[in-house]
Amino acid sequence: MKKNWFGAALLGSLVLAGCGTLSQVDSEGHTENPVFPEVDKATFHTGSYPNIDNLRQVREGVTRDQLYDLLGRPHFAEGFKVREWDYLFHFNTAQGIKTCQFKVLFDQDKLGRSFYWKPSECASVLDATPQTATVQPFSLSGDVAFAFGSATLTTAVIVTQGFGSDRPLVQCDQHNRTELIACLAPNRRVDIEVQGQR
Repeated sequence: MKKNWFGAALLGSLVLAGCGTLSQVDSEGHTENPVFPEVDKATFHTGSYPNIDNLRQVREGVTRDQLYDLLGRPHFAEGFKVREWDYLFHFNTAQGIKTCQFKVLFDQDKLGRSFYWKPSECASVLDATPQTATVQPFSLSGDVAFAFGSATLTTAVIVTQGFGSDRPLVQCDQHNRTELIACLAPNRRVDIEVQGQR
């Protein structure tokens, strides 16, 4: 009898301890006061550097599977059948590494409905303009492009392949020679691959 009583008391205290760290989430997936776990309680101790593009895709109505695919598993152990997931994220900024907590609250149908940041200014990381690589187009004259023998390139590192008749892009049935040549122009292509080190 004592053993059963002790087991029930232990189980009850664990349940209450777990509930103390959770936000009070209503059936619509909202709360008046989101409760964030202590950073040192993370089960994924180091947190992660999330893919910003994936983080931008997280929006109302996201499923747990979709969230898991975009951000990975939650970084804190909230318990069983919880309606909130917490993450510990790091971001590289001009001022250094910024550490943020991200919370997702789910409704009764287990769809993400509310999203919170701690500190709240961490949400601005999603507003930053994505950096794009600068494309610098250039062109070479035919003499330069095909004078491989005079350059440091040798035929041993150059592979060429024509695909005209093997993999045609267009089919033409013109009888006029000039029209046929014009129609078949997309099929006249050569891939040049140079293998080596810079």
